[in-house]
Amino acid sequence: MDGSSSKALTRRQLLRFGAAASLGAVALSVAACSGGMATSPTPNAAASSASSAGAAPTKAAAAAPAATTKPAAAGSGSLTWLVCDFSVGTENWFKTTFIPDFQKAHAGTEVNMLYVPWPNLAQKRDTMFAGGVAPDLLQSGAVMVVDYALKKLVRPADDYLKNWSDKSDYYPVSLKAATYDGKVYGIPARIDARAMIFREDLYKEKGLTLPTNWDELKKTALALTDKQGSNVTRLGYWLTFTNQQFFPAVWQNGGQVLSEDGRKPLFNSAEGVAALSYWVDFLDGIAPQGTQMSSSGPQIPLIAAGRIAGEMNGDGEMFNIVQFAPKIVSGVKVTAPIKQKAQTVNVFNNWYGITTQSKAPDLAWSMLTAFNAPDTLLAYDQTVSSLPPRQSLAKSSFVSDPKYQLTTFLDVVDKYAVPQPLLPNYAECWKTVDDALQAALRHQQTPQQALDAASARWQQLITDGYNGKT
Repeated sequence: MDGSSSKALTRRQLLRFGAAASLGAVALSVAACSGGMATSPTPNAAASSASSAGAAPTKAAAAAPAATTKPAAAGSGSLTWLVCDFSVGTENWFKTTFIPDFQKAHAGTEVNMLYVPWPNLAQKRDTMFAGGVAPDLLQSGAVMVVDYALKKLVRPADDYLKNWSDKSDYYPVSLKAATYDGKVYGIPARIDARAMIFREDLYKEKGLTLPTNWDELKKTALALTDKQGSNVTRLGYWLTFTNQQFFPAVWQNGGQVLSEDGRKPLFNSAEGVAALSYWVDFLDGIAPQGTQMSSSGPQIPLIAAGRIAGEMNGDGEMFNIVQFAPKIVSGVKVTAPIKQKAQTVNVFNNWYGITTQSKAPDLAWSMLTAFNAPDTLLAYDQTVSSLPPRQSLAKSSFVSDPKYQLTTFLDVVDKYAVPQPLLPNYAECWKTVDDALQAALRHQQTPQQALDAASARWQQLITDGYNGKT
C-alpha cells in the first residue's frame, strides 16, 4: 500500500483517531463547515490558516455568468472584514483583485481584512465585540446562526435581500444554514457537501457492485476487508463515526435529530437507537476488538492508499485524492447517499453577515453583494478549493471538471441534503453526542443508554442557550 508504515493502530486507537480526525474539523467546522476525516488540499478551506499555500483562481472564473444585479453604491468609509475560510491564495486574491476593484467602485473606502483561523475565531470575535470594535462583516460557520442571532452578533439581512434578485440563484439548503426564526442573517460563501466515495476499482476486483442501501453497504464492506490474523490491511469502510455520520444515519432510518422548533432532541428515538445499533454491529464486523491496522503515510488519503474501500466524506476528499494520488482518480467513484428508509445527508454551508456593531451597514452590504457576484464568488471558492453555493456556477469549468466529480456533490446538495442541525451551544452538543457514540462503539454503554444520556444533556444545553447561558 502506498505510503504505508510499520506502525500498528489498535481498534480503540482507530476509533479514537476517527473521532479526533472528525473533531479536528469540528473545531474548524462544526464551527466551520467541513468535517469528517478529510481536509481540503492546499489551499485548505476547512483547516485554513495564514500559512496555507493557496492557489490563485484559474481561468474557470471567466466561465461564470454575469451578476444579475449590480451592488448599490453606498458611498465611502471604512470597513473591516473578518475571514476564517482562507488560504495564502485567498489573501493574495483579496489584496490584488477584489479589494482594489471594490475601492475603485467606492472611492475613498478603506478596507481592513482580518484573517483569523477557525480555532481562534471565538476569542477574537468576542473580544472585539466586548470592546465595541467588532468587524463590519463576520464569518459564520455552518451551524452558528442560532448563537449569532441569540447573542445579537449579526443583524438580519432580510431588508437588503428583498431587493436582491440574486438570492434565487442560491441552493435553498445553503440559505437555510443562515436562517433562524424565519430571518436570514447572511449570504452563503461556500458549500462543503457530503456524499459516498468508493474505490470502485477495488469493488470490481471482487466482482461487487457499489452499494445503495445499508444492507448492501455492510455486505460489501465485509467482503472488501482484508485481514491477516488480527491485522487489517484494508477496511471495507472507514471507522469514523461521530455526529457528522450519526445524524444522517438517524435521518436515513426515518428518524429526526431535533424537533422542528429546534428546542427538543429526538435522536434517542427508536429510529436513532436502531441506527446506532446498526453501526456498532457494522463496525464491529469489519474491525472487532483486538483489530490492528498499520497507519498510512502523511497527506495521502486512506482511500487513495487503498487502506479503506469506502467512506462518507466531503468534496475536499476529492481534491486531496487528485492532488496526492492522481494515478488512482479513475478508480474512485462519488455517489449519492446510501438509503435505508430515506436518502438524506447533511451539508455544511459557511456564510458572511453584517454585524450589529457595523457603523456602515449599507456600505458593508454593497461589499458583500460585490463579493457574491457569480464570477467573483467563484474566484474566491477556487482559492479555498470549495463548491460555490450559486446554482448557476455548476456549469463553470471549475465545478464541471470531471476528475473532481463536483457535479455529483452538487446533485446531492440539490436533492438529498439538509443542514447540519442548528441549535445553541452547538459545540458542546456535538461533543456530547460524540462522547455517547464512542461509549456505544466501545461497548461501555448500550446504544439506548448512551443516547438517552446525551439527549438529557442536549436538552439542558438547548434550554440554557435559549435562556442566554453559554
